[in-house]
This record gives sequence, C-alpha cells and structure tokens, in this order.
Amino acid sequence: MQHQLEQQEVNLENNLENTYAVHKKRHGGKPIILLAEDNVDTVYHVTKALRACNCSFRFAQDGNQAVDRLLYTPHVDLAVMDFLLPGMDAEQVLTYVDQSIEKDPRSMYLGREAPLPVIIMSACDLRAKIWPEFKHFKITDVWEKPLKSEDVYFRARRLVS
Repeated sequence: MQHQLEQQEVNLENNLENTYAVHKKRHGGKPIILLAEDNVDTVYHVTKALRACNCSFRFAQDGNQAVDRLLYTPHVDLAVMDFLLPGMDAEQVLTYVDQSIEKDPRSMYLGREAPLPVIIMSACDLRAKIWPEFKHFKITDVWEKPLKSEDVYFRARRLVS
C-alpha cells in the first residue's frame, strides 16, 4: 500500500510536468481555464493569481454546470475543480463526462489529442487518494485549501510558460 501511494505521488509530479508542457498557449496566447468552484472567495483568489499568467476563464458553480462546461466548451486547456462541488463531486463529474464523451456527438472533446489536465482543490488532504483512470482527463495536481495566491501562481505559471 505504501509503495502504491509513493508511486502515485511520483506519477502526479511527472504528470504535472508533462501535461503542463503539452498544454501550452492557444488562441491568441491565452490558455482557457475552466474553474469549477462554489466559494466566491476561492474563485477570486484563483482567478487573481491566474490572470497574472494571462489566462482566460470559464466558470462552473456546481457539478452539473461543470459537466456542461467540460462537454461543450471548446478549447479548454486546463480544469481547476473543487473536489466537493454541490450536486456532484469532482470525481463524479469527471467519471460522468469521461463516459459521455463518445456518446454525445456535440462533445467538444471528440478528437482531442491528449487528456485534459485537471487540478483538484480541497480542504481535505487528497494527495494520497487513489484516483481512477480516465480516458479523457488526467489529474495532474492536488491543491490544498486554503490556497495562497503565490502558490497558485507558481504552479500555474508552468502551464503558460
């Protein structure tokens, strides 16, 4: 069990580096970030930190909105999601969307070359959580709340640099 947790932590670090390198600037140099969060203070702090990275945003306030945005928003480069969203938690959202993509011809993810990187935010320590395998998503990092703007900026800067 301990070896599996250590391996997952190493994989998360490697995934973070690899996915940030793959998902660079698009559409005029501004990456599009889906921020799924119901707490306005967290939305404020995250967007403030990420705007310094010259990002554009799409927002969801609950699990159902997150499903819609993930399925139908074109060119999302990164999803930053609160784990405990109202309606569905982040894992339920990703599982539902992952299974729905091929069934829905309107989905914006058909033909996407690489899995969408996802950052999970939580007040709980989820670094040791064993995440399911997704076909269309890759959990690249877990941020613990409360968030510090400089930490968000430093981690997100890897995305846009």
